[in-house]
Amino acid sequence: MAKRSARQRLADIYDNIGSAQRYVSEVSFEQFKADDEKQQAVLHRLQNASEATIRLKTDWPEEYARLELSHPDLELRMFRDLGNRYRHGYDQINLDLIWSDLHGYTAKVQQAVAAEIPLLGLNDQGLDATEADISS
Repeated sequence: MAKRSARQRLADIYDNIGSAQRYVSEVSFEQFKADDEKQQAVLHRLQNASEATIRLKTDWPEEYARLELSHPDLELRMFRDLGNRYRHGYDQINLDLIWSDLHGYTAKVQQAVAAEIPLLGLNDQGLDATEADISS
């Protein structure tokens, strides 16, 4: 399997965060707490976004470094560690923290990633933002 481009990794982060946010966009925190399927869907998307961040750092360290330098307030290590925290701490999931992250921290990560995608121009397959499923 071919390595995904840096732009594709950024799109993966962006899209997975967006999906997680959409899953809870029209529900209250109380509804979220009562809906195991919604919780699992959100956790899955956040784990995917975290993994995409890890792979961006591994496969495209120069682009990851640019993201870190351009947005030092993001604490990207914390975001990379989200997936591990959710996987290995599966029996200690804090729904209050997930809800708070979804409505604050992850939105900031998504905005930063969105700002970086255009800087990469076309990716290695020649896809533009529309073809890469990047929402505007």
